[in-house]
Amino acid sequence: MIDLIVCAGIALGVMLLYVYQDGVLPCNDGKRYTSRRRQPRPFHRRFCGWHPTALKWVSWVSLFGVAVSLGEWWKTLLFITIPGVWFCVTRPETVDGPSMGLAWLSAWLLPTHPVAACFAAVLSGFVHERGPVFAALYAWHPLPLLGLLGVMWWRTPAPRDGDPYVGMKGLWPTMLAQKRMQDFMDWKGWLFPTKAIVPLGVLAHVPLEGWAPLGVATATRIMGTDNSRFVMWGVPAVLAHMASAPAWIVVLHAMLTVRCF
Repeated sequence: MIDLIVCAGIALGVMLLYVYQDGVLPCNDGKRYTSRRRQPRPFHRRFCGWHPTALKWVSWVSLFGVAVSLGEWWKTLLFITIPGVWFCVTRPETVDGPSMGLAWLSAWLLPTHPVAACFAAVLSGFVHERGPVFAALYAWHPLPLLGLLGVMWWRTPAPRDGDPYVGMKGLWPTMLAQKRMQDFMDWKGWLFPTKAIVPLGVLAHVPLEGWAPLGVATATRIMGTDNSRFVMWGVPAVLAHMASAPAWIVVLHAMLTVRCF
């Protein structure tokens, strides 16, 4: 219980520092998720009827819950101080936090409550189509893929609007559109989203089950522009499989958070 209280204090403290420092910022994606209107690809597959205040609180609670569930202070600190979390805390009208949180919950429930785990996966897919895929990766089990039934594949997309990165039909045109915003030869784009977590995972001999979600999350960069937010999805699995980490590296990782300290 004491460990959970410490983890909760760390997660809440860092999240409050983010909001105190940078405020709660709007984002273009958030305008779509709260529009209550039909959206172009790929947003047509996701729930876009959120109330802005509800989405903000669900995002914050989801990220807080994932951080605390890791169960050890250093894991919580490593997770809560990655750039993707900072991005989603200061721009809480994104849906990465809620969908990832439900996917993580699905994997956590699966061993003892498979029906509830599938329900959480369906909700995760309703929020964002990648949720059930990561639920299956977190759990290392195919059952959460049933959550893909919650994705609104049937929904007809709206026509393209003024956003040049939205509305393409097919994976290849989407990748070509996003290429303008990506530089895969830039080392900072690979190092910064996870900072010290990858070398710590190597030192801790994290198994394939831990690396697979991070690999898939990193690969999704080809379909989007926010590297840190995309890569964030794979970090909890790596941390969950870590047995220990040098405290000085954990503290250094936290101190190099985006202007937080």
